[in-house]
Amino acid sequence: MGKILMEFISPHCPICRSQTGLIKQLCSKYGKLKHQIIDITKNPGLAQQYHVMGLPSYLFIEGNNVISNHSGKISEKKFEKDLTFWLKKG
Repeated sequence: MGKILMEFISPHCPICRSQTGLIKQLCSKYGKLKHQIIDITKNPGLAQQYHVMGLPSYLFIEGNNVISNHSGKISEKKFEKDLTFWLKKG
């Protein structure tokens, strides 16, 4: 299954809209993972399954396990640090 970054968003969330481009850019820069953007208004069951409580939410998944997660606004520097750390593991 590999490494997956699940990004949970809502089209009504201004922080989600401002962060999505940045997250896409960083994911394509490192290219070692699959980036999935999940609109919770269209996929509420998936958000429930992963216990998403805030937006945007980022879940780092490896295999069938959530390795790390973050909810809310995140700086580019912090996200890139977390992403590179996670990609270097395993």
